[in-house]
Amino acid sequence: MFKQLETFCAVYETRNFSHAAEQLFISQPTVSTQIKQLEADLQTTLLTRNGRQEIVPTASGQLLYQQAQKLLTTWAATKTAVQSPRHLVKVPCRIGASHTTGRLILPTLLANLSAVSDRFDFQVTLANSAEILTAMSQHKLDFGLVEKPLVTDQLNRLPFGHDELVHAGDFASPLWLLREPNPVCVIIPTPF
Repeated sequence: MFKQLETFCAVYETRNFSHAAEQLFISQPTVSTQIKQLEADLQTTLLTRNGRQEIVPTASGQLLYQQAQKLLTTWAATKTAVQSPRHLVKVPCRIGASHTTGRLILPTLLANLSAVSDRFDFQVTLANSAEILTAMSQHKLDFGLVEKPLVTDQLNRLPFGHDELVHAGDFASPLWLLREPNPVCVIIPTPF
């Protein structure tokens, strides 16, 4: 179909079958055959032939020419996109991380993911663990990285590291900062 449209456009622009054939590097009978096939497919006359040299587009031919230009431009862009891996549409990958995990683990993770950044569009959100859980439950994130143990039936938790309780400070001081010794985990949606 696109070859026939290209041939039709060449005839429309040159107003001559022989000139269109020369422009397309095909024979004049091939041009005639393609135009006849196009007219048969569309069940209308596209070009009025007055003698051997004079060709006048019909109203249908004028409309087809305008639409064919758009179709051929879109088709050329589509072919380029499909044939060139640089123009592939990237798959969105939404990653949410709690602030601590985002600061300590995410930089290394993103550096490792850079090898596939030509195929994925990574979008990162930093929030507290409860907000990451909520966003995951609402399907606003594809992966959640948190250090807090969150329990839900809708999501799977996969531990990928452990944090460590470390004594820092004076045992005699009344002020203590404690960190829970729970695994750091990634949250992924439960498969259906």
